[in-house]
Amino acid sequence: SRVRGDTPPQGVTGLVAGDLGWVKLAIFPGDARTFSITVGAPVDDPALKALSNSALFERFVRAFPSTAPWRLPGVSDPIHGDETPVLCMGELRNRLRHFVDDHGPLAHGFIAIGDAAYHTNPIYGRGCTLAVVPAAVLAEALSRPGLAPVAVARHLHRESEHELRPFWDAAVAGDRRALGHEVPLLTDPRGLLVWAASQAFGWFLERSILPATRVEPAVFRGLLRIFHMLDAPERLLTDPEMVLRSLPVLARVLRGEAPKELFPRIPRAAVVEQLRRSG
Repeated sequence: SRVRGDTPPQGVTGLVAGDLGWVKLAIFPGDARTFSITVGAPVDDPALKALSNSALFERFVRAFPSTAPWRLPGVSDPIHGDETPVLCMGELRNRLRHFVDDHGPLAHGFIAIGDAAYHTNPIYGRGCTLAVVPAAVLAEALSRPGLAPVAVARHLHRESEHELRPFWDAAVAGDRRALGHEVPLLTDPRGLLVWAASQAFGWFLERSILPATRVEPAVFRGLLRIFHMLDAPERLLTDPEMVLRSLPVLARVLRGEAPKELFPRIPRAAVVEQLRRSG
């Protein structure tokens, strides 16, 4: 859609996103007063599959106080008119493909970057960066005089594992937490330890780090640096300033005094009922 005036609703110029547990929503402002509204719905929720219908999608986004102002009459217009389709995306999986092993490249003269090598769930917004980083590494390797193609492939693999693998692992861990994967069997102590560490990290992230971004600029900047792959994911727990500034917010959350969320917690049943009545 495109905003009619020069100022977006509520004076918001940056990303507005929220995870309500049963659905995820985000507003992405773009160039020339354009913006998109993204809805991340579980694939096994039959009521939300109907959101591919443009009219139902409009009624859905207007059910939330944070997205409704963007699509009120006179505020914005669909770029291609009222018949602008809802663009759907599925198969949001994390995939990792290696084309180099201990003996060297599997196919000489073949190089893979971007989604062909490290593909993460697009909800994390790192697709472009996961392609640009290895492209820069590849360009740097190719600029070295006399570097053999086998050495180029090994260099790309080594640097990609160092720069990209932590973010791929973080995406996998995040999706597993969201899907609520079962506790590993007690016969697998290492798997149980990894699962427990992931659960503890997710608990701290959701109750401390994320709420702190709404009231602590240093935590917000730190999280954005990780989001944009300028810092490694483990900085969430290893950076003293981020942790120390988040702890008081954790205390507030545990007391039931969490900072105000951008997206109020609206129950799924209320929204689905509204869609049914308006349909």
